[in-house]
Amino acid sequence: MNNLVICVGDFDKFEKDFVGKSILNNMIKSAKKVHLYHCFEITFYNNEFSQYSWPDQKDFPEIEKAVKSKLNECASKLGLKSDEVEISCSIESDAKEAVKHYLKDIKAEACVVATKQVGSVSEIFQSSFTDYLTRFAPCDTLVLK
Repeated sequence: MNNLVICVGDFDKFEKDFVGKSILNNMIKSAKKVHLYHCFEITFYNNEFSQYSWPDQKDFPEIEKAVKSKLNECASKLGLKSDEVEISCSIESDAKEAVKHYLKDIKAEACVVATKQVGSVSEIFQSSFTDYLTRFAPCDTLVLK
């Protein structure tokens, strides 16, 4: 496998979601390059008097720096060396579409994403983000619970 993408959503739950999962460890070992990717989603607010978004564009460099720092910590927790990992961050209005385009652009062969803890197996795919990726990603998608 050439390109494996791990979509990191919740940094606080990273260890619980990803570290020590044997299936993920096997995928990492077989990959030539592991991409750790996070999309910071822009939120738009509307009211009867104005429209605005958060974060402001002037905050993008600071956010990107902080996210890349967190992704480097995640790479370390997975035992990845700097030459084995690509750290990427984007700030977009639609995280689902951003991930899909990222996967296509780098010609990813597999994508790993964690879903929130839910009650039953059938509910795993009902998260709109994981559901979207399993349907529309240009590569195989592994959903970890």
